[in-house]
Amino acid sequence: MQRFRFDGAAAWPVTEHESAFRLARLLWSKNGEVRVDVAMLGPGDRIGRHRAGLPQLFCVITGSGWVQGGDGQETAISAGEAVFWTSGEWHATRTDDGLTAVIVQADALDPAALLGSV
Repeated sequence: MQRFRFDGAAAWPVTEHESAFRLARLLWSKNGEVRVDVAMLGPGDRIGRHRAGLPQLFCVITGSGWVQGGDGQETAISAGEAVFWTSGEWHATRTDDGLTAVIVQADALDPAALLGSV
């Protein structure tokens, strides 16, 4: 057995696209391009508006905030909810009180096949 960390001590700061949050990578398979990350946003942090490189499922585990898709409209999101952005779609996230999310990115990602809609 091996033990690993993915908490704040293992995460690195992300500042691209005017972002302010920490990220810990759980998986990055370049064979078929699959990434799984944990995003840790503290109070007032944000993930700046940018295009998704791959289809992306943003799953909020704790906390709450707001997400934007291609239309730029903010939508509230909280723990237990997820949003899906297509490849190339503009998106952003912000929080007042903090949130933690698992981000799954993959070429062949289809959350509608498995998850119920909100």
